[in-house]
Amino acid sequence: MDITDSMVPPPPIPDESSRRVRKRCPHGKCKSFCKECGGSQICPHDKLKQNCRECGASRFCEHDKLKSKCKECGGSHICEHGKRKYHCRDCGGSAFCQHDKEKKRCKECGGSGICQHDKQKASCAECNNCTCDIEECAKFGHKFSGARALLQHMRSYHTQ
Repeated sequence: MDITDSMVPPPPIPDESSRRVRKRCPHGKCKSFCKECGGSQICPHDKLKQNCRECGASRFCEHDKLKSKCKECGGSHICEHGKRKYHCRDCGGSAFCQHDKEKKRCKECGGSGICQHDKQKASCAECNNCTCDIEECAKFGHKFSGARALLQHMRSYHTQ
């Protein structure tokens, strides 16, 4: 007996006609989700039924929070320590890397929150284009480290 005889053949590739195709409306959207067409998934408040608190959407709990994220209800995203599962060190949350830092802030792992200058993106003056553009200001043209720093400067020096 040959090895190829005992191998299971791969499943057939479905042709285009057997695939489920969602119907599109004249607006190019899935028909059931189109507000203009009055889709079946749109409530009288012009929201998706699953997201409408007024209609009593099932994804919200009695505390008016998403069920999965509600601590009082013991939501599926909450761990035994009362934190979001992905952000709990004790549970081995996925937000932390092997260096026991938040993945996005870990320089060794090349986190998404680290810029090319090896600084936090939000506080890197070289990456952020946040300059004071008020000509009478002593800091005219100064590059601030981010939007928050520029906003603080504007509130301190340019409010009346």
